[in-house]
Amino acid sequence: MIYYTRIYKTLLIATVIYLSVHTTKVQAADVTGALDCTNPLTIADTRYILTATTTGNCVISANNIIIDGQGLYGIDGNVTSETQNIDLRNLNVTGHVQSNSSSGTAGNISIASSTVSGY
Repeated sequence: MIYYTRIYKTLLIATVIYLSVHTTKVQAADVTGALDCTNPLTIADTRYILTATTTGNCVISANNIIIDGQGLYGIDGNVTSETQNIDLRNLNVTGHVQSNSSSGTAGNISIASSTVSGY
């Protein structure tokens, strides 16, 4: 009986450790540099810190993206989100900012300390 109790305790502890390791959300590192919008932004939980103004339309296809222009840089083009929780900070966007998804899952775009001029 004592033998089985030890096995169950060991299994319980192993399960708790496994779940705590495998259910922890991992944050992707910050990406600093010029933003390349030739392909959609696909890395979730990422903050892009601009070091130059980007020309072209940006499509965001990953959740929890922050684009920070540091008050100096921006995007000369449109920003289209196909996902959730997009945050545009400290930048100028000369085109439109829109939430657009054929699956109906896009939304939640926050714009802080930024200018969106559209055309």
